[in-house]
Amino acid sequence: MSHKKGDKSKCFLQGPCSWDLLVGMPRIARQAPGGMIFHVTNRGNARDRIFDDDADYAAFEKTVFEKDLAETQAQVFVPIFSDCLVPNHWHVALWPLQKGDLGRFLQRFTTIDARR
Repeated sequence: MSHKKGDKSKCFLQGPCSWDLLVGMPRIARQAPGGMIFHVTNRGNARDRIFDDDADYAAFEKTVFEKDLAETQAQVFVPIFSDCLVPNHWHVALWPLQKGDLGRFLQRFTTIDARR
């Protein structure tokens, strides 16, 4: 379904609305209370592969899940229960302890290499 400027149709929120209101609208912040386990994924750009061979997996584990995780946890401690690496993304199951920890942890953890 394609929408055009000025289109008045039923929107996914509630009842009739203007598509113009949705374009450029920021997403609604996720609720992330502390004390709950969350499943988080991080995918490659355009779902491209981020791991091509065993060396890529090993380098990711050593750099990200050892060094970057330690640096991030020193700032915002969030226990991680498990991780899973697949060719075009990775998963973690984590448990933020306080409200807001999930966002702070993931923002730092997923951008730490870009800030070096």
